[in-house]
Amino acid sequence: MAQLYIIHEGRRETVAIGQELTIGRSYSNRLRLEGADVSRAHAVIHRRGEEYHLYDLDSRNGVRVNGKHAKKYLLKPGDQVLIGKYLMIFDPPNPETLDPVSDEPAPSKEESGKNTTQPQAPYFYFPVSDLEAGFTMSPSDARGNQDVASEDLCFAYRLFDSFGTSSQFRDVSAKALDVARTVMLVQSGAVILRDKPDSEPEAAAVFDEERKGQVNILASHIRCLLDEGRAFLFSGCDAMESDGGLETRDADVQQKEWTNRVAVPMFIHGAMGGFIYLENTRPNAEYTLDDVRRLYLIGMALARKLEQGERFEQA
Repeated sequence: MAQLYIIHEGRRETVAIGQELTIGRSYSNRLRLEGADVSRAHAVIHRRGEEYHLYDLDSRNGVRVNGKHAKKYLLKPGDQVLIGKYLMIFDPPNPETLDPVSDEPAPSKEESGKNTTQPQAPYFYFPVSDLEAGFTMSPSDARGNQDVASEDLCFAYRLFDSFGTSSQFRDVSAKALDVARTVMLVQSGAVILRDKPDSEPEAAAVFDEERKGQVNILASHIRCLLDEGRAFLFSGCDAMESDGGLETRDADVQQKEWTNRVAVPMFIHGAMGGFIYLENTRPNAEYTLDDVRRLYLIGMALARKLEQGERFEQA
């Protein structure tokens, strides 16, 4: 089966095309791309027998194939498709030779002598409003209409009910972290909570597979989650030096191995009250957008349960 290799901001992903692959910014697409230069329904690849046809769906910024604009195109192995800032290579004959770090075209002879900068770490950010936009109805409306709510939202409310009647925030947070461990690969993770916007965040539940009893979260991650209200994905190798962030136990952080991270913020009584953070270090176990959405649903169920406890009781 033909595959599409996507390279973007240092991250490489492989997608099986199947009979049809829809591409665009909308969550309804099989291949969802981020960015203002990507239309909601941007392009589609159709399989006809042994052939694969690419069609531009009247997108605003068009599709380039091997550097030229194309409205429709019969794809051949190795063809390079550019949509927004995403470089996609159709069924390359030698995928192991692809550069997994850079999605920029090779420099010309004139540019080869110039200094180049390293690509930024492959972070992907998702405002909570974008995540909620992917549901067929609002989470609040779905509670009383589970017969027509999406499967995802029904999952969230089944999860809410499974947390039981405990009002202890640590017990409920630990249950939410256990659920995350059952639905995705987690080697370490934490539920972080804060009482008020100006209070210090603290760990309500921590899991560490190696039993070191610690999870280290950068201050930049905390700002992204608590101050900006954005979820994020990361996959890659980086030198992760401590920047004064949250350490569930004192430790020096010098992490240069492959790391996958995913985290989502939680709104409690309408305020940013915490987040769930997960990571693993397996190169073949990258978190995906589906994992972001799944973790958001777990966080949403946890937030609703925490609202019923004494710690987050409204004044």
